[in-house]
Amino acid sequence: MRPTITEQLHQAVRVLGADVLPEVDGRYAAEPLRSVIAALEWIVERWETVVADLYAECDDWAALLGPAGSASASASERNRLPDDLGVALDALSAETATGARAPTFPAAHALNLRWRALVAEVVPVLDGAADPGSLPGDVRAQLLRHAQRW
Repeated sequence: MRPTITEQLHQAVRVLGADVLPEVDGRYAAEPLRSVIAALEWIVERWETVVADLYAECDDWAALLGPAGSASASASERNRLPDDLGVALDALSAETATGARAPTFPAAHALNLRWRALVAEVVPVLDGAADPGSLPGDVRAQLLRHAQRW
């Protein structure tokens, strides 16, 4: 069926960039529109793989921070985490490994948001105020991969 989703997204980017943006007065209004256009351009390139990318990121965090993960496997790293955080990591890792993977964005996004929230709690603990800069290299590398992916 025409137009395809990709064609529709391309057209939206074209219309917003070529027709709407030139008519917008003032930087205050134009900057958010430029951000929307940039986001749509990103979606055009990646919309077909977003669900797989979100699940892959969850798998990466589970492999890294789960009970058998390299950052959690080290007793000294694991001992730095409060018990409730360790339990939460183990539970979410198990769910990620065994959960049914709905091929929908909302399901992948929900799991990914739960990982992001948990990682936001874990990273400051692993980085440690008592020993700044002690974030394990593999955790740091995963954060960089995440930043480059998204």
